[in-house]
Amino acid sequence: MIVYERISRLLSLEGAVKKQGRFVSAADLSEIRDACIVSDKGKIFWVGKRTELPSTFKKAKRVNLDGRLVLPGFVDSHTHLVFAGD
Repeated sequence: MIVYERISRLLSLEGAVKKQGRFVSAADLSEIRDACIVSDKGKIFWVGKRTELPSTFKKAKRVNLDGRLVLPGFVDSHTHLVFAGD
């Protein structure tokens, strides 16, 4: 387990998930200030305010992000016909 802490602003698409990714707007972007993320082997287990971090993760390795902004990864997974091959 790794706790990424000291995140000044954490942006998520929580509102977009509730809409199943349809008709997403800027209003669907959620923001958490002074946040932490807990992950293990590439999976996120907990996200929230640093002051609300469960004691369960007290002994986890810590990574200080020193006040950085954290954004979701944006992935465009479609392929154009130009990549279809010969």
